[in-house]
Amino acid sequence: MTTDIGMRMQRLIASLTDKHFTYPPHNIGLKTALAAKQAGYIEIQTGFKTSLKCSLTSKGVTAQRQIKRHPTAV
Repeated sequence: MTTDIGMRMQRLIASLTDKHFTYPPHNIGLKTALAAKQAGYIEIQTGFKTSLKCSLTSKGVTAQRQIKRHPTAV
């Protein structure tokens, strides 16, 4: 089931952004992040100025795109 949710999440992220997305600082895998954060949400960085806040709910995965400054952006 985690794999199915992970695949849906990847498609959702791909549909919201045309950039390749990277994971949070420790470069953990998507399935690992989902397993660790079943009840909460994780933030996935998609580039210098955008990020997606993704939450795993009983109805599936929801994502909200937010524009914000990347820590390494000048």
